[in-house]
Amino acid sequence: MKSSESFSEAVSDSLSGLVSLPFENSENPPIPLNRPPLTATEARLHDRARAAAVRLKRAEAALMESLIDVQEARLYSRMGYPSLFRYATESLGLSESVAYSAISVARKAARVPELRTAVNESRLGLSKARKILSVLDPSAPSGRNADWVEKAIDLPARRLERMVAAENPKEAVSERIVY
Repeated sequence: MKSSESFSEAVSDSLSGLVSLPFENSENPPIPLNRPPLTATEARLHDRARAAAVRLKRAEAALMESLIDVQEARLYSRMGYPSLFRYATESLGLSESVAYSAISVARKAARVPELRTAVNESRLGLSKARKILSVLDPSAPSGRNADWVEKAIDLPARRLERMVAAENPKEAVSERIVY
């Protein structure tokens, strides 16, 4: 950047030829309009990455369904685990974070069909599903829950978090990590 050039001018110049994703107030980075075509090797790598992402979403849905079934059958207890969480971390080898998310979503999905369907159809992953758990209510009219599920599918995570926090301030996500 030249000393006489303002920061905003430099940013503007560096962003020419880019287009933003179609989200209002998007927090996603812009994607280039004029990117070169992929080589055959790059196309295969991209296809492999996309296939892995599809498998991941299917695996998340299968894990959610399995945890619902294990919870309903109380299998974890029959196997000597005091909780579904301990079963998931010790028997299944899930990290504490993944186990917490998967169990939380599974428990809510067992009572909110719209959530269960969206995860099973690979339209919503466990990470974003977990962000709306506090605003889903099994006793609410199904349209309300369906609206929140659609927001989770369509919106960027940070915007979704802000909307959940506005609806349920106790669930606001801290912008700062406290050690």
